[in-house]
Amino acid sequence: MVWCAAELYQTIGCEKRESAATRKAQELLKHSLCLLDQNKDEAVDEAVVRNQLAQTWADLGKPERAAEEYKKYNYAGLNNSSIGFLLTLCGRYEEAGTYLSSAAVNHLSGLIRVVMGMADCATHEGNLSQAQELLSWMRSILSGLRIPGKVSYLDRAEVILLSRQARYSNAAGDMAAAEGYLRRAAGLALRFDASPEYGMENIRFCHTAKPVLVYDSFGRTAFQDLEDSLLHGGEPDSSSLQELWRKIKDEP
Repeated sequence: MVWCAAELYQTIGCEKRESAATRKAQELLKHSLCLLDQNKDEAVDEAVVRNQLAQTWADLGKPERAAEEYKKYNYAGLNNSSIGFLLTLCGRYEEAGTYLSSAAVNHLSGLIRVVMGMADCATHEGNLSQAQELLSWMRSILSGLRIPGKVSYLDRAEVILLSRQARYSNAAGDMAAAEGYLRRAAGLALRFDASPEYGMENIRFCHTAKPVLVYDSFGRTAFQDLEDSLLHGGEPDSSSLQELWRKIKDEP
């Protein structure tokens, strides 16, 4: 009840710009920290409350204090976007750029996983066209972040999306489209593996003096991962797609 009341006061303070309501929210949030052992909601823990407290400082027009509070509970970089934005308000642009670039990596990787999951749900429901639309939309986002002529992690990410589109085309009986997706995927995989780049330097809008690296769990190399997913992915009715892959791979 205390935490719910704090949320209500925080909302009132933010929407109506009433600093008294925001300070009341701070008071209640601090009190709720003492009551966490009574909490039954798994979605609420100390980090959640601490981050809400950080936001109240931003609501009170104190972005620097808010950024410092967010930093204290920045598990796995979850607060990077908030910290980066607040630092821009303080004029600390170089430091903000590092946090924002890291946030961009995390959000982009997360969005790719969300889209792949949604596409798989669509295929399970028999909606292959929607699955293809989702993956094409994701690829258009990656395309907008590319720097022409530069190799980046975006190439490897697109290989994964293209391989899924090839599988969905195979499931729909459109082998011409499947072949097109596979050829594009193979070309991008070889291009990436020839000069792998896991930094942010070759991605548009991501500028930071401090290197930010991207890691994934998709395989050893882009080409090996592509081949493994096609030959050992365990997809039903994949023999025709595997035959098509061997044809493409064996070409001079």
